[in-house]
Amino acid sequence: MAASKTISQILLFISVLLPFLNLALGCLDTEREALLQFKAVLIDDNGRLSSWGSEELKNDCCNWTDVRCDNLTGHVTELHLRPRYSFDGRFFYLGGKISPSLLQLQNLKYLDLSQNRFTGIPIPEFIGSLSSLQYLDLSSSYFSGSIPHQLMNLSNLRYLDLGGNNYLNVENLEWVSHLSLLSYLDLSTVNLSKAIDWAQFVNNLPLLEELRLFDCNLPDINPPSPHFNSSKSLYFVNLFSNLLSSSIFSWLSNFSSSLVHIDLSFNQLQGPLPNFTRFSSLQTLDLGFNQLNGTFPEAFGQLPTLTSLLLSGNQIKGSLPDLTVFPSLTDLRVERNQLKWIDKSIGTLSKLQFLDASYNSLEGIISEAHFSNLSSLSFLDFSYNSLLSFNFSSDWVPPFKLHSISLASCKLGPHFPKWLRNQNLLSGIDISSAGISENVPSWFSDISMRLAYLNLSHNQISGLLPDLSLNISCEIKYCGIDLSSNNFSGPIPPVPPNVTFLNLSKNKLLGSVSFLCAINGETFSYLDLSNNLLSGELPDCWAQFKVLSVISLSTNRLSGKIPTSLADLSFLGKLDLSNNNLSGKIPSGTQLQSFEVAAYSGNPELCGLPLPEKCPGEETTPEPSFSGHGEDEMIQDDEDGWINLEFYLSMDLGLILGFWGVFGTMILNNKCRFAYFKCLGHINDWICLMTALIMAKLQKKLCS
Repeated sequence: MAASKTISQILLFISVLLPFLNLALGCLDTEREALLQFKAVLIDDNGRLSSWGSEELKNDCCNWTDVRCDNLTGHVTELHLRPRYSFDGRFFYLGGKISPSLLQLQNLKYLDLSQNRFTGIPIPEFIGSLSSLQYLDLSSSYFSGSIPHQLMNLSNLRYLDLGGNNYLNVENLEWVSHLSLLSYLDLSTVNLSKAIDWAQFVNNLPLLEELRLFDCNLPDINPPSPHFNSSKSLYFVNLFSNLLSSSIFSWLSNFSSSLVHIDLSFNQLQGPLPNFTRFSSLQTLDLGFNQLNGTFPEAFGQLPTLTSLLLSGNQIKGSLPDLTVFPSLTDLRVERNQLKWIDKSIGTLSKLQFLDASYNSLEGIISEAHFSNLSSLSFLDFSYNSLLSFNFSSDWVPPFKLHSISLASCKLGPHFPKWLRNQNLLSGIDISSAGISENVPSWFSDISMRLAYLNLSHNQISGLLPDLSLNISCEIKYCGIDLSSNNFSGPIPPVPPNVTFLNLSKNKLLGSVSFLCAINGETFSYLDLSNNLLSGELPDCWAQFKVLSVISLSTNRLSGKIPTSLADLSFLGKLDLSNNNLSGKIPSGTQLQSFEVAAYSGNPELCGLPLPEKCPGEETTPEPSFSGHGEDEMIQDDEDGWINLEFYLSMDLGLILGFWGVFGTMILNNKCRFAYFKCLGHINDWICLMTALIMAKLQKKLCS
């Protein structure tokens, strides 16, 4: 009896120790050969699989890169072939074909070929014969064609990810219903437009926990039979960017209360907001960018675990509900609705980090009570609510430290908001069009050392410009400054050397523009110093600004010749030097001759194309037509001129929406997800369309 017990203990000890000692005899010959055949038809330009079959490891494929074996039997059980990063930031992709030799690996449980480059080939049907598979990830690998129905034979499969293959399609999802052990399903971006009964087949997955079907052209749901077996463990649903109507709410209500994440944004939801009280464990609810309307229902939900409430881009009216029912809320986005009031209960949300209520119809007064307990707040945006006033006592100290604040077109003035003085973590400030009419206070330099974006435009701020190179560090690669349409005076001080966007137009600034040569030019793309009192000659350092696309220096007192380096700016799409005292010949260059006469008008001593005035010594020749195609083209040029003006005047707004729609969000790691591929999430369709049209027109002009 004692001997038997001793033997059992020894065997147990060996079984525990064996995996760590790697005492298996190595992989089987047939499986080693199968892997070599698999490698033979792959494209491996970076030698990622160089250990496969190498002399040193020739006989033991269990030690090959990305191969895992059973330590007792030596069978290959896992292939981890997702691309790896190199030290210089490159991916080591695989491509080519997938060999049926994998069928020799009948103990293969885990196969990951995701994020590779199998461009244009279909998913092999034989994968459906790898009956031991429990984990299959072929996502984002450029597969095309129809998903093979043979995958229905993978009866042991727990995890299936085919998402991110934009050229895959499927006639129906009947094959999915056979995968009864499936807990994770991702078919995102696969064309499911013909899968009209998709919900019925998803209902037949009793163990499903995560469902990701975003951007699939998923058709609206057909009401399922009342007798169906839906998963009792489903907690994550992402159906973002499909063709779903509000009938999806009825389908979701048939699942258990275990749902934690619901994303139905960018669909066709209509009608009032439903009641989500059933989902008492809900943490994320995203119904953004639909056509939901009406007011918040009284029974919107007692959701104590809700952390993200995202209702952007609907037509919701009235007031936000009593927010004390969401004590765990960290992310509240209700921008681009028709809300009128913000209840003071918002001040109780001590965990709130991200608050965006911009582009509504908010009115009334925001007081200290609205922020009384918002100690975690990092991102605040109430911009473009022109009837909204802010009223704080002069000695109020906010409980938060913001990373980004946008109060554009709100009523802040006439005094500079003193409560900003302790906000020394700011990366972005936009208090444009806020009715401020005093000098920039001396304490402002204390809050601006980390700034990447500063917008004080369209106020009545007076006095000297602060030294922007000291006050704004531009620690990140991109940096924007907009102080236009104020009453600033005096010379322009140095600016941050890595500035990207600089607009100081419509002030009373004096002196030269030689400060421009201190800009390093790597990302400098926008310059507007128009409508000031600047004088002196233009510096000859323009060649260093490789990506500069907008230059507006009009309506100043600049003199001298146009530097030849200005002709080297190959990306220049907008130039305005009008109404100065420039003289001499316009330098020859493809760009400078392509601009309209208006770009140089108001400089009486300037000559050369495209101006009609000839320079001394030049023969009088017929003026060439740069429009090229007669009256129709002239009409088109007029249209282009209007669009260019509209476009460039809205560049300020574009930078705010485009830059901060991404960067400001990423600061807090809030939903950096597929929505931003839909035109950066918060940028509306008009700006997207105008940008696309203008870029097309500029490209046409530059290539003509």
